Amino acid sequence: MSTEDKIKDIDERILKLNNKITDLEETKINLIILKREIQMDETKQTLKSAFEETMKNLDEETRQEVYNRFEQWN
Repeated sequence: MSTEDKIKDIDERILKLNNKITDLEETKINLIILKREIQMDETKQTLKSAFEETMKNLDEETRQEVYNRFEQWN
């Protein structure tokens, strides 16, 4: 095998490895995004439950005041 062939072979191997690395990086990014979405969904549910529990314990006037502030903020 000539030196030129050896270099060509090494270049091909490097290219294959780079392609595998790129695929793994894409998979990693997709998994990170999925993890973040799952965590955000859990956080939303926790906040919603806490808000609803708090609202249950308020009198009607205070509850209405909180809803009004929320609408202004939103």
